[in-house]
Amino acid sequence: MATSPDTQTPLLDDDVVEGAVDYYGHPVRRFSSGGWRSALFIIWVEVAERVAYYGISSNLISFLTGPLGQSTATAAKNVNIWSGTASLLPLLGAFVADSFVGRYRTIVAASLLYILGLGLLTLSAVLPSSQLQVLLFFFSLYLVAVGQGGHKPCVQAFGADQFDRHDPEECKAKCSFFNWWYFVRNWRCTPFAIALEEESRGTLPHQSSEQFKFLNKALLAPDDLKKNGKLLYH
Repeated sequence: MATSPDTQTPLLDDDVVEGAVDYYGHPVRRFSSGGWRSALFIIWVEVAERVAYYGISSNLISFLTGPLGQSTATAAKNVNIWSGTASLLPLLGAFVADSFVGRYRTIVAASLLYILGLGLLTLSAVLPSSQLQVLLFFFSLYLVAVGQGGHKPCVQAFGADQFDRHDPEECKAKCSFFNWWYFVRNWRCTPFAIALEEESRGTLPHQSSEQFKFLNKALLAPDDLKKNGKLLYH
């Protein structure tokens, strides 16, 4: 049975997400954009970014005191300055995204700077020891911080934008998106991961942690055993 264009128009209108446009300003259609297809890609991009960032931060002190030959005090100062800068730059990135260029353009520009910084950082690691290596290393290191400052405040909200808040099913999917988001972001916050990172940085030497291992048992022992002095040490 033939149908007139008038009967097909409501079906097309139902597919359009109200109040949403794509990068080109066109109306967004549910079947061709957004949803879990885009959200999963954004989550895996975040996984890659976190692996890159924590890979740099965990090994930075070793590289500064090793190949670059800095003292422990100087290296610790440089690590703290870089970490503080990387933590403050998302404030600037959020301001630029909300006031001027938007989240999508900010994420694209920040990702390009991030990748460029990682590439230059790799190049600086293979160069022979010289003043050029030091300059290129710190330039690329802070380029990574700038890229992280634009990426971090925008990508989570951009991922949530892939779901229509007016659709009940997509509202449930958005809640699930945040669950998966924080799961993949906080995988490294387990006690075992924290202990490994502290030992790698030298702030918690392995031998010292073994010497004071009995404190863990004292904290976990029942109160009555603590009072009676019946703690067993192995």
